[in-house]
Amino acid sequence: TQTYLNKLRENIIERYTAPSKALTQELEENDYRLAKHLQNFVTDREPSYGGEHFLFVGRLENGKAPDILVEAYTQAQEDNEFIPPLEIAGKGKMKEKLEERASELEKITVHGYVSEEKLEELYRDSKAVVIPSRWRENNPLVALESKAYGTPLIVSNRGGLPELVEEGETGFVFESEDVEDLKEKLSQQVDWEELGKKSRKDYEEKYTPGAHTEKLLETYSKAEENTE
Repeated sequence: TQTYLNKLRENIIERYTAPSKALTQELEENDYRLAKHLQNFVTDREPSYGGEHFLFVGRLENGKAPDILVEAYTQAQEDNEFIPPLEIAGKGKMKEKLEERASELEKITVHGYVSEEKLEELYRDSKAVVIPSRWRENNPLVALESKAYGTPLIVSNRGGLPELVEEGETGFVFESEDVEDLKEKLSQQVDWEELGKKSRKDYEEKYTPGAHTEKLLETYSKAEENTE
């Protein structure tokens, strides 16, 4: 199998694409030359700014670290009773544990699986979307959907997540698994609506279907030039 893959690399594959700069760099460092950054995209959404709650969307599994978020939020709430509620949408092995923890607290709701209509409602009412992952994310669609809805991001510094955020402008980055750091990011007194508008602008410039297609055609064009 490895021999076959090597032949593909040498004789057929002209260019590799990766949806994050982090993965693009990793490909290059492992001799996958001509790696090209080609970001993911999502279709347009009707933006809504400001919101009433923090939101987590994703699988309720260890790698996604919803437990880190719940612990950081709990500590933030102890210091500030007026902190916005936390909504958690998704299913997975940690759901029961998170529900049990949420039942002991105020202002945390674990929805489990939700319909597309409910998910849209949660996005549109969110003050910020939190992606607290332990594992190396690439270019997750949750982050791009958040931008399309005009919602800022709070993300861990894993994989390609930091490159999706302009610190203090479209969101915030925290040290992965650092509860205190995430707590501070959740507790900030900032203009979330203004951050959301800048996040929406970032979507319009980089993550629309049109922006993706333009870079994809450019990649094809350069690959064709190499075969002539």
